[in-house]
Amino acid sequence: IERELWDQVHAVLTKDSHSRSVQTKTLSRTDSLLRGLIFTPSGEKMYPTYSKSSRGGQAYRYYVSRSESRFGAADKDFSRIPAREIEAPVVAQIKSVLTSPEAIAAVVRHLQVKGSAIDEAAAVMAMGRLRDVWDQLFPAEQHRIVNLMIERIDLVQAEGSGELQGINVRWRKLGWADLVREFKPRSIGAE
Repeated sequence: IERELWDQVHAVLTKDSHSRSVQTKTLSRTDSLLRGLIFTPSGEKMYPTYSKSSRGGQAYRYYVSRSESRFGAADKDFSRIPAREIEAPVVAQIKSVLTSPEAIAAVVRHLQVKGSAIDEAAAVMAMGRLRDVWDQLFPAEQHRIVNLMIERIDLVQAEGSGELQGINVRWRKLGWADLVREFKPRSIGAE
């Protein structure tokens, strides 16, 4: 076993087992792309939920505020949002960030510093293709990348009307090392 892997495992094991277990269960749930990241305009966390139509049993996914999920519609702070309606603009922003010239330059610099065997032309081509590759990734891979890149998503409400005006995405200080590690050979996103 390489020393780096040994140290990583021991760093995980030093955490409290209960908090480690809760974190693992939350992160492993990939049924909703923005699980744990989305908040109402008042700062209340939103949770994924589902409903099925009476005809055909088609499932509809939503994000609801904590007050609605715990106390029902009468006490809700903010109405439910269809998952596709909120996930689509977030994915569009992620694709734009990943394929931006700044991101490509940052990845190339990271690879050069690390002395990677991947040359600059291959890195530029791979990063440029990420927009097309995104839809082919497994939900677990998409979820992992979203959690590496995004810290929090706040819904923005129009003054006075209460209607959803947009979203505010708070990006993590992106560690390109973490993202590049996802695409290394023999890793989850290698293809």
